[in-house]
Amino acid sequence: MIFMDKTNKVNADEVCLRILTAISNHSFLYKDQVIRITVSIGLTSFSPQNDQLEVVLKNIDEALYISKNNGRNRITIV
Repeated sequence: MIFMDKTNKVNADEVCLRILTAISNHSFLYKDQVIRITVSIGLTSFSPQNDQLEVVLKNIDEALYISKNNGRNRITIV
């Protein structure tokens, strides 16, 4: 989980895209095998209407599962 203070959804999406791209393009070595991994990211924001941590975590979890169910290696914003 990453909290980005004073960042709007557009800028947060750009950061998430850079993270997703870096991980997706990186080759990892595991037990003498090169493997590639993907990243599923759920993104939401705090707002005056959405300021309870419990609600924010629920939204992040929902967005994450949407990413996973839609083919992984993607970012979903709710």
